[in-house]
Amino acid sequence: PVTICSKRAKDIVSAKIKKFCRIETRRLIFKGVLKYEPCEICQTTDDVQVHHNDYTDPYNVRWLCRKHHFEYHSNEGKKLFIKD
Repeated sequence: PVTICSKRAKDIVSAKIKKFCRIETRRLIFKGVLKYEPCEICQTTDDVQVHHNDYTDPYNVRWLCRKHHFEYHSNEGKKLFIKD
């Protein structure tokens, strides 16, 4: 059975993994290993953000403008962004 304590522990671990990944991705951008790219949906270069599908891999990112990043995180939006 899942207890409140075990769920809380899992949430803390998950938050730490996300934080590490975000910090590592910023470091990779700063070092030039990752370079900003246009939004993969509309190709704009304005306000492009990093999206992680897998927080255990800071190299595996998707570049989305603010609008499309917000849409991705909406329930209906995920259907539009499925990668083959």
